[in-house]
Amino acid sequence: MLKKTIENYHENSEHQKIINLINNLAEIDINFEILGFLARAENNLENYEKAIQILLSCKNEGEKNGVWNYRLAYSYYGLEDYEKAIVYLENAQKLGEKEIANELLVNIFCQIGWNLGELRNYKEALQYLYKAQELGRCDEWLFFQIGWSLGALGNYKEALQYLYKTQELGRCDEWLFSQIGWNLGALGNYKEALQYLYKAQELGRCDEWLFSEIGWNLGTLGNYKEALIYKQKVEELKNTNFKLI
Repeated sequence: MLKKTIENYHENSEHQKIINLINNLAEIDINFEILGFLARAENNLENYEKAIQILLSCKNEGEKNGVWNYRLAYSYYGLEDYEKAIVYLENAQKLGEKEIANELLVNIFCQIGWNLGELRNYKEALQYLYKAQELGRCDEWLFFQIGWSLGALGNYKEALQYLYKTQELGRCDEWLFSQIGWNLGALGNYKEALQYLYKAQELGRCDEWLFSEIGWNLGTLGNYKEALIYKQKVEELKNTNFKLI
């Protein structure tokens, strides 16, 4: 009866009711399973530190339990302590909770990969992004991040493979077209590069980087008059930014 009530509350996202119910139980009625339900409810309310305290209070019994390891990993994930989260997720995998563990591992690998990319640690970023791909993630976000990192490392052909996959999955914004154009230009495909860079401009991008890239590709193709127009646009933006400062 108690377990059914808790599961009903859980399905209806009434997590505080679960906490209130368990906290009002007699000590004799609280066991490993009930503590797990309590920790899950705290996790769902983003009370990650409380959840960790609860889970660690039954560590002896929980260490060999896949769900316990997953819940502890979820808590550390919520606190952005990814190293600890990975350790417990790997334990959960070994103990039979592979499916749910993989899902959270993918999120962690993507989060770490993105942050490393922002810090320009592209090689290390790729290691984590590839791990996410190996675990089954294959969407436009991941392919774009991999393409971005590959391009930054000078692996232009591989970068384009992932960026084209991103486009095939339906993404069509100025950032994707800018990246495709930049990589094409780096490979010497200037005409095709311009097609994508112009698309980025049509979608509203109008900054120094884009105008510089367009001007450089035009100049390389010998279209000096048009290249000069874009160089002037860059100078105008620089002057405008200087005045704003």
